[in-house]
Amino acid sequence: AMNARQRLPGTSVAIVAVLLVFFATAPRVLSETDNPSISAATFQAARKDEVVLDVRTGTEYRSGHLENAINININDRNFEQRIAALDPAKTYVVHCGANVPNGRADRALTKLRAAGFSNLLSLEGGYSSWVESGGTVLTSKD
Repeated sequence: AMNARQRLPGTSVAIVAVLLVFFATAPRVLSETDNPSISAATFQAARKDEVVLDVRTGTEYRSGHLENAINININDRNFEQRIAALDPAKTYVVHCGANVPNGRADRALTKLRAAGFSNLLSLEGGYSSWVESGGTVLTSKD
């Protein structure tokens, strides 16, 4: 009986280890709303070489956008073709007007993932949150 009890702690540790490995390596199913995100304030403070991808319309973009943002409208028929020209090795911060669940940014993130992009962040609250938190905004005349 002593031998059996001495083996149990090791056995339970092994079972826990196997379960941890399984859950850590099991493919995680991401819903459209389950995108890693970054707050506007954090992004303003810590922005480095991430590429900002603005998926709003050209009109919205011209009325105000983040510095160096790339504008590719999620509702354009050629959205997939246009993102295919981007570098998948870079980190992208994706936003629309408000980044609501299942909104334009989420749809864009889903398409980006499907196209092989993995370094993706959703800008919490989208463009409106960026403006509210005092982020720099540029406008452009067509």
